Amino acid sequence: MPRDRYSGGRPRQEKLINQNAVYALRADAPSYVAKYTKAEIDKINKRYALIANKRLARLEKAGLTTSSAAYRFIRKASYSGFDFTTANNRFKTSSNRMDYEDAVEMLYQLHQFLFRTKTSTVSGTKEVNKNKVNEAFKALEEKHQGLLDKINNYAEREGLTEDQKDDRIASFFNDAVVKQLIELYGSEYVDLIVDSVMQQCQLSEDAALDIIGKFLASTSTYPALPFDFISQVCNYYERYKKSTLEDNAGDSATLEGYMVRNLDNLTYEGFDI
Repeated sequence: MPRDRYSGGRPRQEKLINQNAVYALRADAPSYVAKYTKAEIDKINKRYALIANKRLARLEKAGLTTSSAAYRFIRKASYSGFDFTTANNRFKTSSNRMDYEDAVEMLYQLHQFLFRTKTSTVSGTKEVNKNKVNEAFKALEEKHQGLLDKINNYAEREGLTEDQKDDRIASFFNDAVVKQLIELYGSEYVDLIVDSVMQQCQLSEDAALDIIGKFLASTSTYPALPFDFISQVCNYYERYKKSTLEDNAGDSATLEGYMVRNLDNLTYEGFDI
C-alpha cells in the first residue's frame, strides 16, 4: 500500500469520495446531490472523523498545537460552536442528526483537514516548522547573532526539544502576521482576510499566512481597505507562483524581518526571551 508523506510512514488514507464530488456537493450540484444519499455521507463522515480525531490527539501529544494551522482551525471552530465540532477540539463522530446541508459541510471540513492540510499530522507540522525556521536561522546567524543566542538560551533554559523550539518560532511567525493585520485593518477583518486568501488562492491556512507574510515583507505601503489588500495579496501570489523561486525561498527574509522588528516583545504563549 502506498505511503503518505504527511502521516509519518503510515499507509496513505484512502479517499472514500473524490475531491470534485466534495466540492460539487458543497455547491449543491444537482447531479451529485442525487448520487450521494444522506446515509452514504454519514458513513463517510464517521470514518473520516475517527481518523481526524486521532491526528488531533497525536498533535496534542507531540506538543504542536500552537504551530499546526489545522489544529488551530479546529480549536477556533470548536470554541465558536461550529456544528461539525465538539467542545473539546474534536470533530463530531456522527452527522446522523444533521440535515443534508450540514452533513455535507462536515464532509467538506473533514476532507480539507485530512487531504488538503499538511499540518493535520505530526510529521507534516514538523516539516512545515523546520522549513520555516531553518532559513530564518541561517540569516540570523549572519546578521543577528544576539537574537539567535537569546532564542537558544531560552530553549536550553526551558528544556525545549528542537521540535518544541521550532513550534514556538513558527507560532511566533504566524502570530506576527496576524498582529500586523490587526494593526493595519483591525481584529474584525483578520479572519475575513485570511479566509479570503485561502479561498481565492486555494491555499491552506499555513500557506495563506505564509504568502500574506511574504507580501507584507515585500512592501512598505499597504492599501487602505482590507478588500484591496486581499486583491493585492492574491495578485502577488500569482506572480510568486510563476517565479523560479523555491517554495521556501522567501521565508528567511519574512520570518527574520518579523523577529527583528519585534525584538523588544518577542513573546508568544510563554516564549518570552
